Amino acid sequence: MSPLKALAGYLTGRCARAQYWGGVVALFGCNLLLKQAPFQDILAFVLLAAWLVHGVRRLRDIGWSPWLCLAPAAGSLAMFAAAFTVDPNASVPDWALYVTGAVLVGWLGFWVTIGVPRSKPVETSPDRQAEVFG
Repeated sequence: MSPLKALAGYLTGRCARAQYWGGVVALFGCNLLLKQAPFQDILAFVLLAAWLVHGVRRLRDIGWSPWLCLAPAAGSLAMFAAAFTVDPNASVPDWALYVTGAVLVGWLGFWVTIGVPRSKPVETSPDRQAEVFG
């Protein structure tokens, strides 16, 4: 199998709960290691893309719209963009800490919420049923 077909199969595939939680732990570990890596800004966007792909697979598996994965990503990008506007020599206002906390709680809540439901059964196509029953 070519690498492009394998990637396409992964992106259009489904993700069971055990695979999902394993991926969440792996991506969370990568986020922790990101603090020690060079080129942190570029790697942060790569990890955000990995989180989105992982979330889309799980959302497809539980029967929800994959577009829901953009909600926490929008909050993360807004927080990331706001970090560039802060003066490093100034003190951080209280409201900025509250907003950061709210975004982090929303992000965590989203990933836990899509990890809890059971997977929906796969709907078989008429072609696939014909293969099974000859």
